[in-house]
Amino acid sequence: ATGENSPVFADSQKLAFEPRWSSDGQYLSYLSPDLGGVGTLNLYDGSTQFYETTTGEPGIWRPLRSQLLINVLRQLDTQYVVHLLLIDVNNNEQRNLSGEEALVEDGSPAWSPDGGWIAFRRKELTGPTATLGKQLWLMRGDGSEARALTADADFDHGQPQWSPDGRYLLFHKLPLKGPDITLSVWVLDVESSEQWEVARPGQRPLWLP
Repeated sequence: ATGENSPVFADSQKLAFEPRWSSDGQYLSYLSPDLGGVGTLNLYDGSTQFYETTTGEPGIWRPLRSQLLINVLRQLDTQYVVHLLLIDVNNNEQRNLSGEEALVEDGSPAWSPDGGWIAFRRKELTGPTATLGKQLWLMRGDGSEARALTADADFDHGQPQWSPDGRYLLFHKLPLKGPDITLSVWVLDVESSEQWEVARPGQRPLWLP
């Protein structure tokens, strides 16, 4: 490394935030608020792609693969939903991991260290399991075996972060009712779904290296 730097884009007025590298270093993703979505730049040939999301969340690269996970706002009949979309940036192949007809709001995805699982927030919009607060969910990298990790209807769960060994999730929790509306930080055992509080107040937790 020489310490030298240069602009990524020739247009000095182009806005871009949340830059993130693919695991092989070939691609750079970024959040483009002026265009309302996530862009990618191929550092090898200079080609770009853009994916409209309108959710304001950046893309998340899958470990060990050139696959980008984004969430997109869509309309199903009269209902607006937010789905998780997995994109292979080498061939632009796309897969809706939430399910094409799912009436849900999915967000804040986090890949497990081995790239096999995705932890994310989900709010089911209809049916007996619909809740005010978003719950933590888990599914495989292809969208299969989706299951809820929490079922606390009166709490909103956010920002899941995997432990380096893939055994635990760190997240914050917000009560939606009662006099004490204080964010707190919790740890959840992925296998058993057991959870315990580690800090109050607290939010947007991260694991130490």
